[in-house]
Amino acid sequence: MTTLNGQLEGSSGGYDQHSIELSFDNRLKTDPDVTTIVPFSRRSTSNDAGSFTLEIPDNVDPIGAIQIAVFDPTGARLLRQTRNAIPPANQVLQLNVQPSTPFTLDEHPDPFLNAPEKFFGHLIPKSGSATVVGRQVVLFGKRKLESGATDPIEPEAAARRSAGKGK
Repeated sequence: MTTLNGQLEGSSGGYDQHSIELSFDNRLKTDPDVTTIVPFSRRSTSNDAGSFTLEIPDNVDPIGAIQIAVFDPTGARLLRQTRNAIPPANQVLQLNVQPSTPFTLDEHPDPFLNAPEKFFGHLIPKSGSATVVGRQVVLFGKRKLESGATDPIEPEAAARRSAGKGK
C-alpha cells in the first residue's frame, strides 16, 4: 500500500470535510494473456488545516493522465488538476485551493404555528375506495403555540362508526 500525504494550501483553515479524489484508468491483468482497463478512484477527507492522506494499493498500473480533484462539503468541485504520474510517496502532495465558505440555513416559520383546532377531510384507504365505513379514526397531535409552548397530546379529531357493520 502506498500512502500519499497531502496538504490543501491557500488558507490557514476552513478545509474541514473537503474531499480529495485521485482517479485514473487502471490496467488490470485478469489472466496472463488478458488485460482489462478499469476506472480507479480513491477519496480522502481533509481536516480543518487541510491535511489529508490517500492510500493506493501496490498493484495499480495507471494508464494515461492522473486526475486530482478537490470538492467542498456540498460536493462542488473547487479544483481539478491533471498529472502525468502518481506523486511519489515521499513527497507531500500540495494543492493550492481556497476553502469554500460554509452556508447557513435561516430559520423558517412553522407552517403549523397556531393551526386550527379542527381539521376536515375524507379518509381514503390505500386501496383507493371512496369511503371508509364502520372504522374508528382518532388523530393525535400537538399544536405549537406562538408563545413557544405546546398543547398536551390529546385527541384532536375522532370519527366513529357511521353506518353498517364494520370489521
